[in-house]
Formats: sequence, structure tokens, C-alpha cells
Amino acid sequence: MRIIILCEVIPLKYLISKLPLQAIQQYITQETGMDFFDVILTINAEEVGTILYRPLGESDHAFEELDIWYGSLLDYANDYDLKKMMLIHLINDTRREIETYEEQLLGLTEAELAKRWIHRRLTPN
Repeated sequence: MRIIILCEVIPLKYLISKLPLQAIQQYITQETGMDFFDVILTINAEEVGTILYRPLGESDHAFEELDIWYGSLLDYANDYDLKKMMLIHLINDTRREIETYEEQLLGLTEAELAKRWIHRRLTPN
């Protein structure tokens, strides 16, 4: 008899508080007149997921999605565990991109490459 245990991976949510406007100014959807923001990063074992933001101290204001690459927020992460998770994901993302590039050089077809490529939102930086 075999017993199989399936584990569901629960994503972790990290809060970066008091993020300055300059860090996200070009990515926010509407002018708020605020100088600081709260940002929530959702991280699971495979990727950094949705990034949400709202003005600092505005608990009645709903979080909105922020279309920003998580690596640009690394300088603002003060929590050791968060910084470590972000660095691990940056390393893994880079490793996947190198592997994809190597596969391109080995002559995989576009269809095969498209199946393996992971979509990432990139910033001009």
C-alpha cells in the first residue's frame, strides 16, 4: 500500500512599507499626491507573482496592481527573508534565461522555445 501526500504550496506575501514615490512613480496608474506607499509582493516557490501597492496609511484604499519588475524593488527590501527570496528568484530567472538562450543556439524550433519561455514583465532598466 502506498500513501501519497499532496502538498499545496501557499504563496508568501511580503510588505514593503514606506516605499518612496520615486521608486514606482512611472508605474502607478493615477496621481495620488502621496510621497510614500505600501507594496505587497506575492512570492511562491517558482516565481514572484502579483505586486500590489497603495498609498501609505490609506487602509481604506484598496491595493492596486503594479506593473513593475520585482528586481527594481530589491533596494527597498529591509527584511532579510524577503531580500533572500528576491535574490534567489533573480538567480533562478537568470539561469532559466541562459538555458533558453543556449537552447536557441542549439536549434530548437520557435514552437518548442515558446513552450519553455516564461513570460516576465520587464522594465526599461
